[in-house]
Amino acid sequence: MDPNLGVVKSMIKQLEKSKIRITAHQHAI
Repeated sequence: MDPNLGVVKSMIKQLEKSKIRITAHQHAI
């Protein structure tokens, strides 16, 4: 298993979380 893969996966998870926040914020407006 590539150790970098875990880093990439965690980065993708953070991006998805921020995307959800942005879309939720846009819906709130």
